[in-house]
Amino acid sequence: MRSTGKFFRQMSSYDGQSKVSRQDFLKWFKELSIFLPKQDMDTLLNFFDKDNDGYCNFEEFLTAIRGKPNTRRHSLIIFSITFC
Repeated sequence: MRSTGKFFRQMSSYDGQSKVSRQDFLKWFKELSIFLPKQDMDTLLNFFDKDNDGYCNFEEFLTAIRGKPNTRRHSLIIFSITFC
């Protein structure tokens, strides 16, 4: 998870609110050697982008892979985005 937070902070589209563009997400997947057909990648990115704004934020990503965090875990996530 720490490396995922680092990814969000390093991307060129990062806006200080932990949002990254679909293009940056595709770039990250390539760096991780994750290659999916375009249709599957679009489905995956649409799954992560819950508010359909064309970006995926860290909270959307974590919720997609782990489920909705409880209050304590949510606080830890926000802390790690801000300070790690």
